[in-house]
Amino acid sequence: MLPFVGVSLEFHTPHTLGARERAECLALADTVLHVDRDWFEANFDRYDEVILYKRRRTGALIGVTGLRLIDTEHEGDGVRLFYTGSVVLHPEWRGRGLVPWAGLRAIARHGTTARRLYWLMETDSWRAYALAAGNTRDCWPRDAAGAPNPLYDHVCKSVYRDEWDAERRVCRPIAQRRLRPEVAHIPPAARASNRHARAYAALNPGHAEGDALPVLVPLDADNIAHFAWRMCLHAARPARGRR
Repeated sequence: MLPFVGVSLEFHTPHTLGARERAECLALADTVLHVDRDWFEANFDRYDEVILYKRRRTGALIGVTGLRLIDTEHEGDGVRLFYTGSVVLHPEWRGRGLVPWAGLRAIARHGTTARRLYWLMETDSWRAYALAAGNTRDCWPRDAAGAPNPLYDHVCKSVYRDEWDAERRVCRPIAQRRLRPEVAHIPPAARASNRHARAYAALNPGHAEGDALPVLVPLDADNIAHFAWRMCLHAARPARGRR
């Protein structure tokens, strides 16, 4: 059975989330982050939707993703950004295709438009970067030697504003939230065996200090098809320790 068959996705507007659900989201985030509660709450309220991942059988919360839709213009073309933040999954459910599945559901909900579609996220760990770089045919940036992308530069400047460091091409650390050191760390084995881990280390050398690397993914037909295929490959792997 595909693992995500036993998982439900719930799309909520932030104001509909009660105190209990917010507390559960914060507790889940606290497993990977040192995060200020007030900052977390305010940041949640800036999303258009919050996606909750829950076990169908028990209703237990196993993941959360914030979604914000950003419409912008670039060189005369309309662009819609699917910005995701506050992405947290319970460790037992990572690498199982759940985030790509939620992304495809979000595109189905909000992708009917003449604008070109892109997925935008800032990655503060090599695993988050590998989610995009390892599951799509095309994304920016791919490597430190890659040619500049005008749309990427425009998006980073307009979305992140003062947080964007144009010289180092990363987002500056946020004092109110920081990955736990054991999560931010790139193990030597990953550096040796995973090209995306090596690329991330080169693109974002300050990740251990809290720098985050924005990633922009075109949501064209080819990329979406490849994303869906990779999602099924991940999901079809034998589930370990989940009953």
